[in-house]
Amino acid sequence: MKFRDLFGMKASGGGVQQLNTRELDSFADNVVYELKTLISTAVAEALEEKESRYLRSILEESFFTLETLVIKALDATTYRELEDFLSNHEGINPRFRTEFFHQVVQSEYRSSRGASVRTSTALTPIYEVSPQLLDSVTEDESFILSLKGRKVRFQVKAVLSGPTRKAPAPLPAAAPSPQTQTAPVGKSAAPPPRPLSGQRRVHFTLHDKHGVQQKTVALPVLLGRETAAQQDDRAQVMVEVAGTYVSRRQLVVFESFGQIYCFVPSEASLTCSTETGKVLPPDTLLRVEMDTTLKLTTGVPMDTLLAPAQRENVSDYPQIDIRIVHESTTHEDATPRPRAVR
Repeated sequence: MKFRDLFGMKASGGGVQQLNTRELDSFADNVVYELKTLISTAVAEALEEKESRYLRSILEESFFTLETLVIKALDATTYRELEDFLSNHEGINPRFRTEFFHQVVQSEYRSSRGASVRTSTALTPIYEVSPQLLDSVTEDESFILSLKGRKVRFQVKAVLSGPTRKAPAPLPAAAPSPQTQTAPVGKSAAPPPRPLSGQRRVHFTLHDKHGVQQKTVALPVLLGRETAAQQDDRAQVMVEVAGTYVSRRQLVVFESFGQIYCFVPSEASLTCSTETGKVLPPDTLLRVEMDTTLKLTTGVPMDTLLAPAQRENVSDYPQIDIRIVHESTTHEDATPRPRAVR
């Protein structure tokens, strides 16, 4: 037996000795845990103050943005320990401070009322300390702190902006037309199928300040005020609706998969209601049924769930009637009549 074996110093791992040093990870883990808890509480308090001003339906369709996050150390020792920890690692990884704080901030926070707070990837929390805390702690203050034991080391304040409307879901694309295949010899090739989009037509009856107007146009269509001076990628035909309470981009009517739909764009300042009083939420599709007339009345505020009464004056609140035009079968598409064989 060798001498070093008596003291448990037997070599292992090629002469590498494991040294028991202070675990710095425990300091970082404790700070991360504490900051996560305090940040969640600060965001919840800021969100509770914001969401109380809005209806639940608005909260579910929008989100707040975490604009600013201020983390303040409550004593000089905590400030110096964390600042030294961050500075030492920044010497190796210049982005360490940003990456560290990203660990304590969630990408999104949600409330029970349907509100949500989103965090930008470019957000960097502000870490600060009160100047008076940097002074040396007196002997009496140190004794008082030792009696309190473990204390809260940070204070967090969150500032929110918004709300901002969530991006609308993409509209369903029209069904792709199958490629025409070469017909066998001796048989006539079938005509290529008509594309669905842009072929259907809709009849509009407009009751506005100009009286009653009848228009039959091809889809897609944008209806609104002063449409002659506008351009919109979602429509190839512009139909003007003259009235006091009409948005410039009031209604889009289009075809998809053989069905006709309409919706109020999110940029509209006012929405519409149906004949039964149902309010159209922005960027929500409403199907136009065949053999029925969809009657819509303008002038409904975006943040309401109930259509306001007393909107009989069409000069202020125009009415839009939508009816699908039945397409007649063309001669080329008709079934050929059999001929007598001589």
